[in-house]
Amino acid sequence: MLVEGIDWSRRERTLVPVLSTTCHVCTESAPFYRRVASEAKRHGTVGLLAVFPQTREEAKSYLVQLGVTVDAVVQAPVLSVGTRGTPTLVLVDSHGAIKRTWVGRLAPEGESQVLDAVKATLSE
Repeated sequence: MLVEGIDWSRRERTLVPVLSTTCHVCTESAPFYRRVASEAKRHGTVGLLAVFPQTREEAKSYLVQLGVTVDAVVQAPVLSVGTRGTPTLVLVDSHGAIKRTWVGRLAPEGESQVLDAVKATLSE
């Protein structure tokens, strides 16, 4: 994953939602992203770094409209972060290695997997 200037070691894991302000599935998934953000904050071991192809200002405004809170927003072309489209969720470890990826609109089982990954500790 090529997100330059990110210190992955600050957290045990980082969940990277790769989104776009023009992606209707991203917008429709906002309630799920709010749950993920809430769980990440509650458990404190997973950071959230949103990647958008749009400017950081556009992305931040979009997230505010959706009510989704993240630790940081990065502007980068979708392909440059190793994904083919939006939405994509990428779980990265403290060394920057990709541990798991979820693509597209998630079924309840996929949402549960993401939430379980956010709640888990490295010792589990």
